[in-house]
Amino acid sequence: MQGTPDWLKEQIRSYYDATTKKSYLEAWSMEAIALHYGLADEKTASLTEALENNNRFLADALRLQKGMRVFDAGCGVGGTSIWMAAQRGVDAVGVTLDPGQVTLGTQFAKERGVAARVQLLTMDYMATTSPLTRNTFSFS
Repeated sequence: MQGTPDWLKEQIRSYYDATTKKSYLEAWSMEAIALHYGLADEKTASLTEALENNNRFLADALRLQKGMRVFDAGCGVGGTSIWMAAQRGVDAVGVTLDPGQVTLGTQFAKERGVAARVQLLTMDYMATTSPLTRNTFSFS
């Protein structure tokens, strides 16, 4: 499988290197370790709750159960992987192009007690390699 062109990988890495700590982390929900919109209704009290709703929706839609293995393509700092490991007992593998995000995410997984269940890798999800070989994850 052909992956992301090297010139584009460098642009992506540069972007996340310049923005993750300096601007995103200030706006992220550190409880959910996430920066996206989340799911909210009139009962949702905060961004953190909306982000947790989003994670819950994904986990429910995937019917995740303890011991399952999930793949988080473009995981950033691994917030969704960490949440699913902590809340649903899954083993999660996340990939991102930015090694700095892997470092932060690994730290966050340790702080939340799920480091043994969450593996974050610097890798192009458009061209995954070992340990993500064919048929590593099952789909239903």
